[in-house]
Amino acid sequence: LGSSGTFQLYHDGTNSIIDNNTNDLTIRCDGDDLKLLAEDDIVLRDNDDSTNFIHCVNGGAVKLYNAGNQKLETTADGIEVTGKIFPSSHIDMADNVKLLIGTGDDIEVFHDGNHSYIDNHTGNLKIRNAAAGNILIQARDDDEGIIVKPDGAVELYHDNNKKLETTSGGAAVSYTNDGFS
Repeated sequence: LGSSGTFQLYHDGTNSIIDNNTNDLTIRCDGDDLKLLAEDDIVLRDNDDSTNFIHCVNGGAVKLYNAGNQKLETTADGIEVTGKIFPSSHIDMADNVKLLIGTGDDIEVFHDGNHSYIDNHTGNLKIRNAAAGNILIQARDDDEGIIVKPDGAVELYHDNNKKLETTSGGAAVSYTNDGFS
């Protein structure tokens, strides 16, 4: 079909082939669903049949590829991602849905609807700041809570007033005329 046979529909003795050799091939369905039915897998590949784009495994996974490398696969338990996830906004999780990290789900991060939790099930839980800044543990406002300074003091605040600070010689405690506060 077409000028110079640029569109061909034929059977080669083994396979049935639709071959378009010019511009786009558009399949349009203005009525209802467009279905691709196969007894086995459905695979979208490049023109030389060497690089997968999408692979739908009959009765199983759907696999998505980027530059021929598998990046996402549906599984019986959910999805498996190879590489990094780059959300365009945020990751939204419902109450009591846990972020599990580690081979044995060693750490859990979740919100139960009332409170937020970080549960560690192995070894020490270390909170570190790899940058040069402070570590702040705050109840609500700036400068209220605990401040851990790199290579320096640990400060403890009450109602925005420093009450205790570690020093190279020990500790400094703030007090009022009524005694220690």
